[in-house]
Amino acid sequence: MFSKMLVPVVDTPLSQRAAQFGLEFGSRLNASLVLFHATTNPDSSAAQTVLQAWEARASDAGVRLETLLAYSDDVPRAVVDAAQVNGCDLILMGTHAREGLPRLLLGSVAERVLHLTPLPIMLLRD
Repeated sequence: MFSKMLVPVVDTPLSQRAAQFGLEFGSRLNASLVLFHATTNPDSSAAQTVLQAWEARASDAGVRLETLLAYSDDVPRAVVDAAQVNGCDLILMGTHAREGLPRLLLGSVAERVLHLTPLPIMLLRD
């Protein structure tokens, strides 16, 4: 089915839930995970902290895990590029699934990723 999944993570409850689901799903499929974080701030140590916290959890779950940190002003493009460069066959991510005016004003990272990638995407809704 899927052998390598990219899971974009940030320090939010929804993102943490997606990463946890990725570990469980990856364990069931014997798939490896690439936990990915894109930031516009190259001096941010918080991003590295988020990724490192998941390394121990993946080890405990017996899931092969890579972490990847990128600096980009275009997060959706960075997600798609990271999945392709790392040979991922699924992108698993959380979405707030906003509707109406908030969605039009704020945009949606998940929606842009959907339009940019040829890969299948599994979305976990808030």
